Amino acid sequence: MSKQLTYWHSTLQGKSLPIHENDPQEGWYRTRPRKGYRSLSVRIWRDEGSGELLALRDGKRVDPYEVWTWVCLNPVSVEAYEDVLEHGGHWPDDVTSGLRLNRPDEVLNSGTVTGRSVARRHRSADTVRSPVKRHGAIGHNSRTGGDDCPELGVEDIAFTLKQDLSRLKSDVLAWLSEVGEIADQVTADRCANYADAFASFEKQAEELRTKAKKPVLDEGRAIDQRWKPLVSQADEGKRLCKKALEPFLIAETERLERELMEQLQAENGDLSVLSSLAVSAKAGTFGRTISLRRVRKIVVSDRTALITHYHRDPRFLNDEAVQKLLAKLAEHDLQAGLSVPGAESVEEKVAA
Repeated sequence: MSKQLTYWHSTLQGKSLPIHENDPQEGWYRTRPRKGYRSLSVRIWRDEGSGELLALRDGKRVDPYEVWTWVCLNPVSVEAYEDVLEHGGHWPDDVTSGLRLNRPDEVLNSGTVTGRSVARRHRSADTVRSPVKRHGAIGHNSRTGGDDCPELGVEDIAFTLKQDLSRLKSDVLAWLSEVGEIADQVTADRCANYADAFASFEKQAEELRTKAKKPVLDEGRAIDQRWKPLVSQADEGKRLCKKALEPFLIAETERLERELMEQLQAENGDLSVLSSLAVSAKAGTFGRTISLRRVRKIVVSDRTALITHYHRDPRFLNDEAVQKLLAKLAEHDLQAGLSVPGAESVEEKVAA
């Protein structure tokens, strides 16, 4: 390995070396990978005859000093460079080939899924513009939007996303089965990029779902605004009348029970049957009559005694709501630096 390629070779092996803005190093590189942009191949070398430092970006001559800061952290193998530049191949970590990963705001505004490349690319040192044509609004079900790009309705977009997501999932499952355990940086980068592709689908689908659902929600809110006040007023009036009836119904029911008991006593009847006889005052001459209804409610007179009684009951400990509450209280106290018997805060490493 020549001395001039030391930096390229070392960084390709994952080593970290000092970088100087005005000191381009010979080697094979790519422009900074970014979501939504095509990473371009770059080669920097020194002419053997003149000693002049030269550079190619995507096969075109560029100023090596201008492009250096865009590529210095992204060395690539000669094989990958040649495959991308000469054969139209893809970088080892590229996961978007063949997928319609439009930005969610692009689809929301245009109602289209346009081609097989990420939309809205800008001209800069590491990008090329993708010719994206914008058409109508989301929700329009017309199949024609002008030019060669058809306007798509919500159902069309959902169907397209479903197809692409299904294909991506199949590709990832096959790829994970093939690579087995992730053991190198290139494979790790590709896996992370797959996760990012799924995140793009998730965001796009969620925003489209929200967009499609909004008219229905707005209509529902408008209906509620018209009718909820009337429903509430009617319910309030009904409860007011029932509450006003309670004293009368209670007194009248007690009177009927006394009369029945006196009648049984006068006839020497069996008073034990009194509890089985349904005696209840009613009010109302049409529609549903109103009468008393027996309801039971729990009145806690000694909360400490109640907790002591149930604190070892398996039904209490296995209740999901109780477990969540205990975990929440323990987390709050542990984060505050307090000691919580039976619980501890442990740190886990998870991919995020």
